[in-house]
Amino acid sequence: MKRCIHRIIFFISALILIAACSGNATPDKRGKEKPKSESRQQYDKFRIMEYCDTFPMDTFNRESPAMTIEISLPILDSDDERAKRINHYICCASLGCEPDNTIEDNINSYIEQCKADYYSNHSHYLNEKGINHSAAWLNYSYRINGKIIESRKGTICCEVDIITYQGGAHGTEDKVYITLDSASGYTFGLDDIFAEETTHTLVERLTTSLARQLGVGTLEEIHSKGYLTDIDLWPTTNIHLTDDSIYFHYCSYEIAPYALGSTTIALGYDQVKDIMLPTEKNN
Repeated sequence: MKRCIHRIIFFISALILIAACSGNATPDKRGKEKPKSESRQQYDKFRIMEYCDTFPMDTFNRESPAMTIEISLPILDSDDERAKRINHYICCASLGCEPDNTIEDNINSYIEQCKADYYSNHSHYLNEKGINHSAAWLNYSYRINGKIIESRKGTICCEVDIITYQGGAHGTEDKVYITLDSASGYTFGLDDIFAEETTHTLVERLTTSLARQLGVGTLEEIHSKGYLTDIDLWPTTNIHLTDDSIYFHYCSYEIAPYALGSTTIALGYDQVKDIMLPTEKNN
């Protein structure tokens, strides 16, 4: 009898605990429901989806130039809507995608498009006599490598290196950051941190920080270093958040010539606290 009573008490306690933990979900700013806990990313399990293949221009010639495609992307190993949303954003930023496609479909679509462009742009070389089929500049390559990196509490950040060579003197290397709200899975961007009317002030502080990084003090001196010579600075949406700073990443050619590579400008929260949205100031 005592054992039965103990089981009943245990069962009732369990029901109370479950009810307390489940609670009502709270809507985020987009009107979607999200979990109350913002530490959910610690339970996320990302697997790496990999693809690698080589496509020769001339399938009958072993020395034929070829196109190589290598893809490595972190994919959240879950079937819920939040996971699908996260995977979709990572895929879109890395490869481009169609809204209703699966990750596999989007990867296949990207590969087929690369193949179509490669063969259509160079098919005439197969019909010319005396062509050097081993010409290095005909060996195209596409390398996309993504990884989850440490980011500010309440966010998930995927860093993607995109390295391409499509003939010419050199290839290009871009670094893309996908910042996501860890609870809802939606993208998290500048409009979630700063109001639109603060853009001018934000640009001024980015310019000041860039000058400090270059060891100069004026816009003219920034120009002398090769930066912003034919374009004005803007707050890029390619950002990475940490617990103490926001990193604005500019790829090659965006604010400086290829020879200077990519540029990252850091702003500490203490430098922009006064222009952050009220909800961000409290974080």
